[in-house]
Amino acid sequence: MFKQPDFLKNSLSKVSAKTLSLGGKQFVRNRNEKKIKFEEGFAYTPFSGPRCIRLLKIHEGDDTDVVSCDVFEVDLDQAPSFEALSYTWDLDPQWDTFQFEYVPDKAREERPILCNGKTCHVTMNLYHVLTELRRQKFQSPLWADQ
Repeated sequence: MFKQPDFLKNSLSKVSAKTLSLGGKQFVRNRNEKKIKFEEGFAYTPFSGPRCIRLLKIHEGDDTDVVSCDVFEVDLDQAPSFEALSYTWDLDPQWDTFQFEYVPDKAREERPILCNGKTCHVTMNLYHVLTELRRQKFQSPLWADQ
């Protein structure tokens, strides 16, 4: 149908935010996420020391791209620079248009992202934060407890 496999992505990336609604961008990103959903999964390796943690660095990308990041280990004894993100990781409430209120997400929905090129499923709360930080071009390494 299309001459290029990324025709839709390339076309929509050039359209202004006023022209293309957020819902349209989410639709394209959801379609792209379905392509990676069942790919090889990200595997955590054991820490190399007792005071090590994992940080992530969000890759730049368009609103229609799958969220992608590098995950790497740092030793706290080396005083690494990073931002910490910690808040409730409970279920993400959804707006019910019939009840006109937020209702709990009982499905515990997760979304696929790419960590070091491999698929990792994260909670909706973390997913929303990562997409917003990417939109703001956040560059600092990030620690997130999921």
